Amino acid sequence: RLAQELKQSVIRQLPERQAGLLNAVLFGDRSGMFEADSRGLRKSGLSHMAAVSGMHVGFLSIFFYIVFGRKFGSILSIPAVICFVFMAGASPSVIRAAVMYLIMTVSFLRFEESEALNSLAIALTLLLLLNPYAISRASMLLSFGATLGLLLFSGRLHRLLIQPFAKQGGIVRRFAGTGISAVSCSICSMIFTTPILLAMFGYVTLLSPLANLLTLAVVGLDFELGLVLSI
Repeated sequence: RLAQELKQSVIRQLPERQAGLLNAVLFGDRSGMFEADSRGLRKSGLSHMAAVSGMHVGFLSIFFYIVFGRKFGSILSIPAVICFVFMAGASPSVIRAAVMYLIMTVSFLRFEESEALNSLAIALTLLLLLNPYAISRASMLLSFGATLGLLLFSGRLHRLLIQPFAKQGGIVRRFAGTGISAVSCSICSMIFTTPILLAMFGYVTLLSPLANLLTLAVVGLDFELGLVLSI
C-alpha cells in the first residue's frame, strides 16, 4: 500500500511520461513507462536503471547518510532497506543487495569488518533456500554475475588504471579516480554478465559502459530527489 501511495503521489505531481519513468527508477514499476523510453534504455544497455537492484539499495542508503550522518543514517537505513525490498517486489537482485548491505552495516555498527564474498554467498544461499528455481532467472544470474565481477576485479583494475595519475596533484587525482572508478566498475560488471546475456538473449550492448558512465550520477540524483518528491 505504501508503494502504491508513493507511486500515485509521483503521478499526481508530474506529467505522464516523466512520472512513468520516475516510478520505474524508484520502484522498478515499468507499467507506466512509454515504449520509446523502454526501447531507448534497452538499446543503450541501461535497462537496469528501471529495474530495482543493488544500485537502488545503494542510492537509498546514501540518502540516509546524507540526511542523518553515517552512524545514525546506518541505523535508520536498516528498516528502510527491509521495507524497500518488499515495496520493490522482493526480486532476487534487490534481496541479494539488501542481504549484503545489512551484513556490512551491522558489521560497521559493531566495529567489525565484513567479507564481501561471504556476504554474497550468504545472500545466494538464502535466495536458493527460499526458491531453488530462481537460479534459472536472468535477473538473478545477471545480478550475482555483475556483483562477483566487481568484487573480484574492480579493485585491481582501478589500481592499474590510476597509476599514470599517481604523481598528479590532489584535485587531478581525485577527478581521475572518480572517472576511473566508474569505468572499472562498468567493465568488471560486464566480465560475467556478457556471457550470460549472449547465452540467454543472443546479444550484448557495447554502448553500455559509456552510457553507464554518462548517466550514473544523474540517475542517482533522480532517485534521491524523486524519493523526496514522492514522500
